[in-house]
Amino acid sequence: MRKKITQNNLSEIGENPITDKEFDTIKTELLLKTKTPFDAARWLKGENGIARITIERENVSLGPMSLVLY
Repeated sequence: MRKKITQNNLSEIGENPITDKEFDTIKTELLLKTKTPFDAARWLKGENGIARITIERENVSLGPMSLVLY
């Protein structure tokens, strides 16, 4: 999963790979957004058909990171 997220978001991630802490945050956010089948369907529909998760980078000077997951 981590490798696929990285491949799909190279322009957003840049030269700073996803850290272990950031990956844990991504997993937590994903679980929160898909608690029920209804929540999962709504999230997967996303914005214009793109499901994203936005997190703060561990190195705050890099700013937030908005990742396309599906």
